Formats: sequence, structure tokens, C-alpha cells
Amino acid sequence: MLHGEITEDYPQEVVVRALDDLGLWERDDEGAPFDDPRWQTELGKEILECHLRLKFERSGDDDN
Repeated sequence: MLHGEITEDYPQEVVVRALDDLGLWERDDEGAPFDDPRWQTELGKEILECHLRLKFERSGDDDN
């Protein structure tokens, strides 16, 4: 995350709830659209950055 371990800034239950609300908790959930205002919060931005980074890393693993 942007500032290190996210649980230093947010309790775990807040992070889990945000992931669920944004549609990222379950693998087969559909994520919230990018124009959703929740992505503009500090927590939403950190979650999005981490999510995109992980997707990018996983896509690179497919190349091997």
C-alpha cells in the first residue's frame, strides 16, 4: 500500500468491508466501476493501487 502496512492506518475490518463494498473480496465478484466515488477516498485509492499491482504481477506470471 502507499504508506506501508494498511492495517497501521485502518483496522482490518474496515479494509475487509471496503474490499467487499468495492467488489474485490470474492474472486468472482465484479468490481465497482472506476467512476464510483469510493475509489476517490484515501482507502479506495490504496486498495485500487494494490489491486492493479497484483493483477499486473499475476499477468506477468502467465508469461513464464
